[in-house]
Amino acid sequence: MIQKQIAFSILVFVIFLLTATTSKAQNSSLRIQTTLHGFSGLFTTEDNRQIFFEFRLQSPKSFSSRIETLAGQLLAETVLNNDVVTVTLKDVNLPVYLDPTRRKQRPPLSMEDRQRLRDYQQSDQFVPVRQLITELILREQISRQQLKGFVAISMILGDRSGPPNSSQAKRVCPMPNATQALAFGGPTKEAKAVGAKNHQKATVDQCYGCCGFACWGCGGCFTGACAAHDQCVTNHQNHFHPECMSLLDDAIASMILECGLLPS
Repeated sequence: MIQKQIAFSILVFVIFLLTATTSKAQNSSLRIQTTLHGFSGLFTTEDNRQIFFEFRLQSPKSFSSRIETLAGQLLAETVLNNDVVTVTLKDVNLPVYLDPTRRKQRPPLSMEDRQRLRDYQQSDQFVPVRQLITELILREQISRQQLKGFVAISMILGDRSGPPNSSQAKRVCPMPNATQALAFGGPTKEAKAVGAKNHQKATVDQCYGCCGFACWGCGGCFTGACAAHDQCVTNHQNHFHPECMSLLDDAIASMILECGLLPS
């Protein structure tokens, strides 16, 4: 009888350890520290990987948003320097000019670079980046202005894996009616036309035209250029289609210029 009780106690203890270990593996953690010029922190993924992140505002028109491993390997970075936003993902650099004339003059992304971005999106290295950006967007103490560099990264890579926890997706900025859906105010007539044509869809899923990846990655910024990009991805079912990649410049620029990142 005593041996059975001891065996049962050991079994209960083993189950407790397994449960505790599983629970620990299922919970990611985010530590944020406010700094003089922004914030920084450490993100631990559900499988116990750790990455460092930082937002730093150097001047009214200059900032950097950086994600790297603890060993210093760059995973993703957005740098705004006056009128140029440069997003670096692995070994691919994407300059986005805020001036529309210069933006149109930039040559399209090469097939090789598009493939590198696709490979990165589907790689294991992108998983913690995607999880981190989602967690940052959901943190209400981080201002929308401070999120834009991270949102730009998500706009380029996109995401197909679905929200990590739909019950946590609270920070989506919904459009309550067709009037607001029509008021995208994009930089081009084409973008406005796309927003107007698809206003019914916008009121259904509440995140059509939001700059970011899907509803759970919505940074709360709606523009006509982001609506045009959303429609392109819907049409082609391919985030890295050449047409959609060409629309990303306008989408990222619209997020920076129209959503309160730069001081007026």
